[in-house]
Amino acid sequence: MDLQKGIPSDKETTHEDVVKSLNTCCLCGTSLEFTHVTHADVHRVQEAAKCPSCGIQTKVNTFILQ
Repeated sequence: MDLQKGIPSDKETTHEDVVKSLNTCCLCGTSLEFTHVTHADVHRVQEAAKCPSCGIQTKVNTFILQ
């Protein structure tokens, strides 16, 4: 398992396993709620995720729009 992201990393890991690990809380297993803010003037999108159950918030990711 990739301890930094909580993603299983063995040879039997499926696409579904990776998607599930990215979309669930690492503490309690609840589905995360994602928010996206688009900054069209600088061609970027900021994504944040928060657990509605325990309140943990993930790091904000910034993606470049091309």
